[in-house]
Amino acid sequence: MYIVLTKDLPGVGQKNGLLNVKKGYFMNYLQPKGFAKVATASMIDRLRDIIMAQKAAAAQAAQEMGQRLKELSGANIMMSAKASGKGTLFKAFSAKEILAALKKQLNLEVEKDQLEMDHIKTVGEHTIKIVLGGQTAVVKVHVEAKAEGK
Repeated sequence: MYIVLTKDLPGVGQKNGLLNVKKGYFMNYLQPKGFAKVATASMIDRLRDIIMAQKAAAAQAAQEMGQRLKELSGANIMMSAKASGKGTLFKAFSAKEILAALKKQLNLEVEKDQLEMDHIKTVGEHTIKIVLGGQTAVVKVHVEAKAEGK
């Protein structure tokens, strides 16, 4: 028996999913709890339209993300921190500080897991990678020694 889920059910399927289940499972569990309805031809056509719209929206979002990554590729952010005379920073820049700089300087909000970088421990130019949707942008981080005032 074909049914359409009306809610997300872990281990079973997602909302608007078309499933083939046993009649007893549907009649005794899914239908009484309001988790599913019997799939009709008109409902299947509506689902097809919903899925096509979701795919189109996902493709549009991926295209916009790709365009944004192209714009960001080769971008530069500037950071400064106290450093020793040899150019070693007293405190390394972590991913959290890089994310804050990306947001402030490039107006880009990304998650920590979308950032590929090592801790930045020296003055100079460093590269980081931003990975979104399988696409990658390389951003340069320029670190300079902060002037100490007395």
